[in-house]
Amino acid sequence: MEFLKGLIIGAAMIIPGVSGGVLAVIFGIYDKLLNAVSHLFKNFKKNMMYLIPIGTGIVLGILVVSKLLQYLFDKFANPIQFTFMGFIIGSVPVLFRHIKSKKGQFNYIACMITFVFATILVILDKNNAFGIVQTDNIIDVSTIRLFISGIFLSIGTIIPGVSNFQLLMLIGTYTVVINAIAAFTNPFMIGSALLIKLIPLVLGFIIGAIVLIKLLSHLIEKYYAISYSAISGFVIGSIPIIYPGFNWNLEGFICILLLIGGFFLSNKISRLEKE
Repeated sequence: MEFLKGLIIGAAMIIPGVSGGVLAVIFGIYDKLLNAVSHLFKNFKKNMMYLIPIGTGIVLGILVVSKLLQYLFDKFANPIQFTFMGFIIGSVPVLFRHIKSKKGQFNYIACMITFVFATILVILDKNNAFGIVQTDNIIDVSTIRLFISGIFLSIGTIIPGVSNFQLLMLIGTYTVVINAIAAFTNPFMIGSALLIKLIPLVLGFIIGAIVLIKLLSHLIEKYYAISYSAISGFVIGSIPIIYPGFNWNLEGFICILLLIGGFFLSNKISRLEKE
């Protein structure tokens, strides 16, 4: 089951606006993942036994299943996006239940702050507020910019509802990073120049991930209700990122059905995890 969850999380990460962290929340494994990674060496065998199937699933999801999902996304972008919107909307009651299960109270202020932050990211992205031109060739990107891209990649990967797509678009390196990841999975596209340029990107991701995981694990452990309330704001704020628009036609009707199906499936999965 954990392997399957990892597979879905990895595959879905290629959809613009979809956060792997949101799916981890939906599957009820987000705080467990943070805790296992943050305290890896305190109980190494137990944590590794938990992380290996999820990590394996994520890697295979990115390398294998994501190609199928990318094909479907290219052919049926709106239905796929509405399905994931349903997943995300269905996860909101899950977050309320998480807080209630810990006998906590939902913090609307924390939720509103992160929702506003996520909304600002959407506005900045859609209006290209900084006027940054997207770069296609990784060789032309500075080391510092690649390092920051790695940090942004870790933020979008770990914080639920924060989109890698948006953060990298803001600094003009989304295409570069996607192409670099694609090249890394294809041995025929890897050259020494590319490998050298990938180093700051990978370092930025690793350093950002270590700091974020430690910080979030501490916050969830000490301030569970506030932390999950803040996560709720990010999750809700991620919905406009995915929304592709709506047309009153047959495809629109199918999209609505998939939205509803995604909502109930998300709710069902979370309830099974709780049981």
